Formats: sequence, structure tokens, C-alpha cells
Amino acid sequence: MFKQNKGKDNRYTLTPELVCQGLSNVRWPGRLEKIMDAPLVILDGAHNLKAAQVLAKYLASHLGDKKLTLVIGVLDDKPYEQMLRHLVPLAHRVVITKAKIDRSLETGVLKSAVENFFKGEVRIIEDVGAAVSHAISTSSKNDAVCIAGSLYVAGEAKEKFNMDFI
Repeated sequence: MFKQNKGKDNRYTLTPELVCQGLSNVRWPGRLEKIMDAPLVILDGAHNLKAAQVLAKYLASHLGDKKLTLVIGVLDDKPYEQMLRHLVPLAHRVVITKAKIDRSLETGVLKSAVENFFKGEVRIIEDVGAAVSHAISTSSKNDAVCIAGSLYVAGEAKEKFNMDFI
């Protein structure tokens, strides 16, 4: 990419176009990663408060009138109630799941926290793969599914889709 832009002093020249081209090719697995188109499935680790805030802002500005199913599992050392306050109000329904790691927050605890400020459908499906399958199979092609809350949940969801996750 840079060899074509080598200057007289033997240094590479960066132009705004090359920077844009490079950034457009960046891929960050597990961060606003689109996995499917119909329904739209977005995978985002969103494993801390700041990441949950950024994800919520993105979803609010990009989903339009799509009904969102939020598939969420969180580790027990995270500020899950604050994270939920940002993400859950955007959802039409919530599927609570749990990664296969000892530090995962119990699904019953997460469900109680969700129900404190969400009156829509809330379902517990412990297995991440089964939770993702349920969310997708019960969504219309015009809806959206977002899988979030933990990098471990994101990794297990990626396994469900037979994709590599780094």
C-alpha cells in the first residue's frame, strides 16, 4: 500500500486517502460486528459500562424502526445494572444467557435487574448458542438481534456461527 507512495527521501508518504483506505479495512472482531443481514445480527462484547454506553448510542442511531432482541450475559464483577440501564430500554425483548465461565453472573440475578426497569418479554436461556438461535429464529427478517455484555458471551456466540474470534 505504501510502496507506491515512497518519496525521494526513501520514506513512505501518508495521504488522507491512504489513511481512509486503511481505516476502512480495519476489522475488530466482537466490536459492532455484523454477523447476519436478515435479521440484522450485531455482536459486541460491550463488557464494561463505557462499551455498553457506546453500543447503546450506536444502536439508537442505526436501528431505525427495527425491533431489537437483546441477548445479554454479563460477568459478576461488572456494573451490570448500569450497563443494563443503557442497553435494555432499546430492546423490544431480552434474552438472558450465561457464558461457560465461573465468573458469569447468574441469569436469575440478571433477570431481576432487567425487570426493574423493563416491562417487555424477558426470557432466560442459559446456553449462549441456544439463546442466539432462539433470538434469531423468533425475529423477523426486518428485526435486529444484538449479542452483548461479555467477551466470553461474544466468543461463544461466534462459535455458534463457526467463526474465528480473536
